[in-house]
Amino acid sequence: MRVSFGNMPALLYPLVLVWALTLLPQSAQAQATAMDTCASVDACDDVATDFIGKSALLLENDLYSEAAQHLYPVMLSNRVSPLMQTATRNQFSTILETAGLYDLAAEQKDIANSTTNAPSSYGLLERARLLARAEEMEDEMLAAYAEAEVLALSAANMAVIDEIISDYQNLGQTSRAQSLQARRSDADARARAACAQAQCKTSSVVDAKVLQGAQPVYPSRALAAGQGAQCRVRLNVTETGFPVDIKAECSDEQFEESAIEAARNTVFQPRYSNGMPEPRINVILPFTFAAN
Repeated sequence: MRVSFGNMPALLYPLVLVWALTLLPQSAQAQATAMDTCASVDACDDVATDFIGKSALLLENDLYSEAAQHLYPVMLSNRVSPLMQTATRNQFSTILETAGLYDLAAEQKDIANSTTNAPSSYGLLERARLLARAEEMEDEMLAAYAEAEVLALSAANMAVIDEIISDYQNLGQTSRAQSLQARRSDADARARAACAQAQCKTSSVVDAKVLQGAQPVYPSRALAAGQGAQCRVRLNVTETGFPVDIKAECSDEQFEESAIEAARNTVFQPRYSNGMPEPRINVILPFTFAAN
């Protein structure tokens, strides 16, 4: 069965999506069987990657119900890695967002954040932005931004803090923007002072490194065609460990966007010189896409 929301009035989205979700247990039996029979976490992650790729292809054709059906067995499985669960929930959130169901998309984003041992401040910011687009969700939106604030400040993630400040300004939340700007300055000063007292007596240099990698999503068309690629992603890491200026060079350009997105979701430790964090220029991340 094919269900396309297409030009359907927005008011009917929730009714149709709820109806579509009731069909998932019956229509996803083949995928569920594949998830139940995979031999290891790595093997199950490979199956899940295939499902995510097929879901993305269906989403490109506005087949929201079928796109969701390919994700359902993965979301119910306890045989995939937390990273794959996060990728699956993010894909499901994208389906809901494309359908205009921003509040439900935010719920899935919240679940995606909770599947990691340490939710990222950027993941919480994405959830807040979804709520900002939903109707009559201002209280929930502001609470979500506040949660992102706390995590970003505790991690001294100045790049995310700056994005939250910019969002507040765009949303007309001037007082919140000014308050966060003041706390940003205080947090930056405290971090530098603590680092100077604890570590700056040494003259060592500790290079930037990956703390938590991100698995790229296989491009759906390439997966269906059995195509693979080698990619080298070049980026800079800020003094707060945030990847910026990301560029990808792949043997097949259709893989570049996926490689860039994986690099964007990678968590870095910044470079330290004499105990002080500083930017690291020209970091290289390799990614291999190997079709089975």
